[in-house]
Amino acid sequence: MLVLGGIAMKEKPKSILIVDDDVDICNTLKDIFADKGYHAEVSNDKSEAVKMAKTRTYDAALIDIILDKVDGGVHVIKELKKIRPNTLFFVMTAYTREDLIVEAFKSGALKLFKKPFDIEEVLTVIAEEVEKKHSKNS
Repeated sequence: MLVLGGIAMKEKPKSILIVDDDVDICNTLKDIFADKGYHAEVSNDKSEAVKMAKTRTYDAALIDIILDKVDGGVHVIKELKKIRPNTLFFVMTAYTREDLIVEAFKSGALKLFKKPFDIEEVLTVIAEEVEKKHSKNS
């Protein structure tokens, strides 16, 4: 709860976009983040993710580097960075493609989570970065 001038105001919920072509991973992560108080949305398609970012803002985005069996996740980061430069970007992958990992970081990713990842680590890292972002903007 945020208090302004003695008036209690409800804080805007933290928001996250989860992008992975694995529907089960997206839905599981969405439920986990929602349980932690996030407004969580998912996309299984890189084009859809870009369209969503054109009409919505997100505090963070958690994106699989490999989408459509290629570098689709890096493409999504680059496109979202143009549309929503204040979004915090995190990537996940089950593959070790150093070229894509380097490209993801060059494109703005803050942290890589290797699948299978520790969900508590993911939640903690993203929450800390979102909190830092909100503190800077306050």
